[in-house]
Amino acid sequence: MAGINRPMSQMRKIETKEALFRVRKRILKYLVHAFLRQEGFLTTADSLVTEAGLTGEYEVCDNIDLDIILQDYCSYYLMRFNKQPQFCRQLPAPRRPPPSRRARTELVGAEEGARGAEEGVEAPGLPQAVLVTRLGQDEEAPSTTPATDRKPLSQFLSTLPRESKELAVMLSRHIVRPSGVSWSDVKGLDEAKSLLMETVVYPVKYPSLFTGLLAPWRGVLLHGPPGTGKTMLARAAAAESCCTFFNVSCSSVVNKWRGESEKIIQILFELAAYYSPSIIFIDEVETLASERSGAGEHEASRRLKSQLLTELDGAADRQGTVLLLANSNMPWEIDPAMLRRLEKRIYIPLPDANTRAQLFETFLTSKSIELPKLNYQDLARRTEGYSGSDIKLVCKEALMANVRKMLPCVTGKASQQHRKDKDKLSLSDVLTAIDKTKPVSRNLAQRHQEWQKQMGCS
Repeated sequence: MAGINRPMSQMRKIETKEALFRVRKRILKYLVHAFLRQEGFLTTADSLVTEAGLTGEYEVCDNIDLDIILQDYCSYYLMRFNKQPQFCRQLPAPRRPPPSRRARTELVGAEEGARGAEEGVEAPGLPQAVLVTRLGQDEEAPSTTPATDRKPLSQFLSTLPRESKELAVMLSRHIVRPSGVSWSDVKGLDEAKSLLMETVVYPVKYPSLFTGLLAPWRGVLLHGPPGTGKTMLARAAAAESCCTFFNVSCSSVVNKWRGESEKIIQILFELAAYYSPSIIFIDEVETLASERSGAGEHEASRRLKSQLLTELDGAADRQGTVLLLANSNMPWEIDPAMLRRLEKRIYIPLPDANTRAQLFETFLTSKSIELPKLNYQDLARRTEGYSGSDIKLVCKEALMANVRKMLPCVTGKASQQHRKDKDKLSLSDVLTAIDKTKPVSRNLAQRHQEWQKQMGCS
């Protein structure tokens, strides 16, 4: 009896079939996910992970590919049935019903109105308002929808070789949306705002005006002492112009492998042209574009700078508007060839007395702060040579004085009650904070002013 093979029960057979069916479904899901990532459809692949509940427990084997499986199936089908299999078929175009008599009349009238508007003649049967609307629509305003929402990344990845797709995906992660920042958030600096409007915003909003010799600028340099608001100006310019904003740092473009850094720079500008109009923002640009004649400079650094200069002013003619917006605290260390390509060199000075008073009022005016009536002009006179960042630090130090008074006897419940109450601030706390906080940018202002007189272009 032990040697007899007993047949499986009906329930066991059903369970086995269901288990095999679940395994096949799981294999298909992971195969499709791997194929989507291989082809660069990363957003679709992430959506599949969420909807199908895929985990990192499984992955597709190295020798398995959806394309290979398809080729094997085609070979099997050709041997079995002596013809190629068909996977997709074209659907017949839907038949549209003929337009009614009224619709045909309106269509003919609209076409005659359009021709009459072009010839300067009022079309019969159409009111004048229709003609004005048609003429006004010829000048289309730039779309406020971000280019990243209008153009899928997969379309750009399809034009790249496989080894460059990962670099493009990495660079796409540096696209930020500087929302919530406007010109009103930047106190003072009216001249710098005006220059950035005509350099960045107007060429995007009115492209028909900036053609020929008035082609959009290639690069803008914002230089000045630290903490004067250069980065916030760049974010405000990108938000006002609805440009795609690439926030690039040294870690983004520097690679240890030979030739990879130059390839990253090339793909960066191609991606920026694809999502045009774009702004490539490089903070502390002197770290990437210092003078090439320095002693002991590495060959990889020279190649990186040469590639950056070539992309800014090379023979390649790309479609779209790409602006390099650079920020520097030491512009005298930038290579002269890079300065030539940074056509606008704008000095961002330390805030004047009125701007410092506005900054104090902005930082100290809050619903959670209870403060006496302060003379902001007097505080501005006491902080001569302070940057906007220094003034923010002064206000933070003044609020910290109230916290220090209650820290020795604070408990959990008392701390919660304190957060419900308002922070009481006195004039002596603010003056003590000014005495404790020393400005770091005062000594650099004179040097920036002298450099602006020699090399500035604003």
